[in-house]
Amino acid sequence: MKKTIATISVALLLSGCTVLESLKLAKFDTNEYGSVVDLRSYAQVVIPFCDEEYFDYDLVMQLHMLSTSMFNYAQFLPNNDDTIEMVKALHEIVQQFKAKYDTQGFVSNNYCRLKLQQIERSARRIQEAIGSKNR
Repeated sequence: MKKTIATISVALLLSGCTVLESLKLAKFDTNEYGSVVDLRSYAQVVIPFCDEEYFDYDLVMQLHMLSTSMFNYAQFLPNNDDTIEMVKALHEIVQQFKAKYDTQGFVSNNYCRLKLQQIERSARRIQEAIGSKNR
C-alpha cells in the first residue's frame, strides 16, 4: 500500500512539475501582437509606393519607428526568448532597409518591393507564432 501511495505521489509530483514549467512560458500579449500587426499592415500598405518615381523617406522612417517600437516592447518581456529573437531579426531587416536608403538616398523599385515583402512575410510568421500562444 505504501509503495502504491509513493508511486502515485511521484507521478503527481512529476506531472505537477510539467504544469509549473508550462506556466513559465509567456502568455498571449495583446500589445505585442498588435505591434506586429501594425508593422505588417504598414508594410503591405506602402508596397505600391515602391512603383512611384520617388519612395518617400517618411515612409521608411514610419516603418522604422513601428519596428523600433515593436522591438522595444518585446525586448524585456519575461519568458519570451523565442519571440524576442524573431522580433530582433525582423527589426534588423527594417534597419537594413533604412540603412540602404540612408547611404544611397534612394532605393530601386525592385529592392523596395522585395524588402517590404520580406518584412511582411517575417511579420506574418511572427504574428502566427504570437497568436498561437496560450491565452
